[in-house]
Amino acid sequence: MGVEALVRWRHPRQGLIPPDRFIPLAEQTGLIAPLTDWVLEVALRQSQAWAGDGLDLGVAVNLSMWNLHDAGLRRRWPACSGATTRPLGACAWS
Repeated sequence: MGVEALVRWRHPRQGLIPPDRFIPLAEQTGLIAPLTDWVLEVALRQSQAWAGDGLDLGVAVNLSMWNLHDAGLRRRWPACSGATTRPLGACAWS
């Protein structure tokens, strides 16, 4: 069993902003890499927390097409899991 990590932007005035409104901007400005790294880190930490509670849930993380062209993503991927003891297999790229 597993879950999917979904990113949303909670804006102080506009409320919850869906990814189709901010992901293109992140891609165009080069902020997609740090956003993806943050999502991976949070997803792995949450997976570890669930494991500590006895729930063995993998986490799927959707990647932008820009991430697939990012030569540094695989190099940074282990760094994302360095903050947790959860194995890399606990997350799936999709």
